[in-house]
Amino acid sequence: MDFKKLFGAHPWLQELAFVCLFGLLSALMGMVEFQMPGFSGNATDLREIPILISVVYLRHFISIIGVILFSVLSMHEEGAFISYFLMHFAAAIFLWFAYQKIKSNHNFNNFKVGVSWSSITLVYYAIIIPVYIISENIFQNNSLPFYASVVSMTTTAKFEIITTGLVTSLYIIQNNIRKQLREHKINLERIVKERTMALTDSNQQLLTLNEELTSSTEEVRALNENLEKIVHSRTEKINTQLKQLEKYAHMNSHEVRGPLARVLGLVGLIKIDKQNGADPAIIDKLEVAAEELDEVVKKMNLLLEIEVDRKNI
Repeated sequence: MDFKKLFGAHPWLQELAFVCLFGLLSALMGMVEFQMPGFSGNATDLREIPILISVVYLRHFISIIGVILFSVLSMHEEGAFISYFLMHFAAAIFLWFAYQKIKSNHNFNNFKVGVSWSSITLVYYAIIIPVYIISENIFQNNSLPFYASVVSMTTTAKFEIITTGLVTSLYIIQNNIRKQLREHKINLERIVKERTMALTDSNQQLLTLNEELTSSTEEVRALNENLEKIVHSRTEKINTQLKQLEKYAHMNSHEVRGPLARVLGLVGLIKIDKQNGADPAIIDKLEVAAEELDEVVKKMNLLLEIEVDRKNI
């Protein structure tokens, strides 16, 4: 059950649910007893396992006190409630701050986390046993020898200590792995989101560039079409001018030079026919003018031929 999703909007309900859950688990695990061979009447249980694991989920130190109360109230041994509470309370103070230290140290790998937690478990029991003996001597008026009692309880609880240390260390390592996987997943999701956004931006830029290229292509096509129209228009105009030049050259060659040739011919006849009494000086001048006109026409024909050839090229 995911309490964070269930009580996401009410963190205090989530905290209360964790207190009840681990308190009840501690009470139930208290029913699992280790009977020590050769020690009649001595037994230990596993109620410490849920208490140790609860620090992973609880957000406030006061909450672990609630878990301890659940666990202590499930004990049936008369007169030992205060001693049980005090020994767990003293050990819980160390447990809480020790776990906060591990959680805040991001340089610990899984091996270091497991070793550190195993050491914390040993210190946890090293606090519980002396505090219990001292509390019993104070509140129950017992005159138990301290050292002998410590040795006796440690011997009795050695299987519990080993089991609790192994189980909780493996759980802490597993929780650390899950945390790393969540962080890795979040990091991957962030990277994928960033890459997706980058690809989306690149795709948008490509679409924009494609639109610009399409627009440029349309403009080039329009320019080409317009250029073709201009070239076609200029070609038609040049062809028209060329036709006019050819027509003019034809007229100059035939229609202008024809009469001029006739004039020259007449001048020749006049010079032959000397009986008409024509003034030779006038005839000479007429001949010179006709020849000059003929030269001009020749030059015009030459220029028209050059211009026609240039237009054809």
